[in-house]
Amino acid sequence: MAGGFARLGKALFASAAIVLTLLIALAAVEAKQPQSVEPRQVIVTQDPSLVVGYSIAGKAARMKFRPKMEEAKELLDERARLSESLDELDKMPDALPEKEKEAKRQSLEERRTELRSLLREAKKDLEEKEDEVRRNLAEEVTLVTVQMARQKGYDLVLTSTIPRTLYVTPSSDISAEVLEAYDAWWLGKNTPGEKPTK
Repeated sequence: MAGGFARLGKALFASAAIVLTLLIALAAVEAKQPQSVEPRQVIVTQDPSLVVGYSIAGKAARMKFRPKMEEAKELLDERARLSESLDELDKMPDALPEKEKEAKRQSLEERRTELRSLLREAKKDLEEKEDEVRRNLAEEVTLVTVQMARQKGYDLVLTSTIPRTLYVTPSSDISAEVLEAYDAWWLGKNTPGEKPTK
């Protein structure tokens, strides 16, 4: 009987050791598990210049500027023709009397100077208007982006165009979604100048 108790004691000791080992392993696994799970932060990027450039509103703005750009092109073409005329005038030494030649040269030079001034003014005017339109479009895109971020629960939206952005995963870029939302807003707005709500 004493031998039976000894074997039973050894078996109980071995079982207790196994249970103790399992309890220690379980405790180690639980220690590695976070006790409270922090909510995941959602950080996304978007490229405002892409959205403005490819949006319906951006394309409409470019169409609006097309006549101004064509006017400027016509002025450039006329200036090129004047330069050619001046070159031809210089190549014809005896075709016209010197007085007529000089009067024609002066007339062409005056028109070229006038065209230079008109081109400078047209370029400045066009750049100012384009900048204003770009700023307004960017403001609208920002408001649509903020609305989308609130609706989708984004914690942070970065622009992917800032030179200090070193890495952005393509899956975090919401530019296409913003473009779609902005186009939908732009097409559906009721009154001119209506802005998305903040």
